[in-house]
Amino acid sequence: MQIILYTYNCTGCGRCAKHCPKKILKMADNGMCRFVNVTDENSCTGCGKCVKLCAAKAIRIREEHGYYGIRHFKAPGS
Repeated sequence: MQIILYTYNCTGCGRCAKHCPKKILKMADNGMCRFVNVTDENSCTGCGKCVKLCAAKAIRIREEHGYYGIRHFKAPGS
């Protein structure tokens, strides 16, 4: 799995981090804003809770065959 973060879209609400079953998403604060950060991408199970909970669409999960985001699709040639 690859977790793709669009930190400029992140509102810093923390819902994704709070509900991640593996606790691999953490909120970071750079002094100007709060945003989500990944602590251990290899532990991601691809459950998609973070994607579903993110109203700002700031997270996507890339699997071997495509993206899990607003909708699930297969990459061309898969």
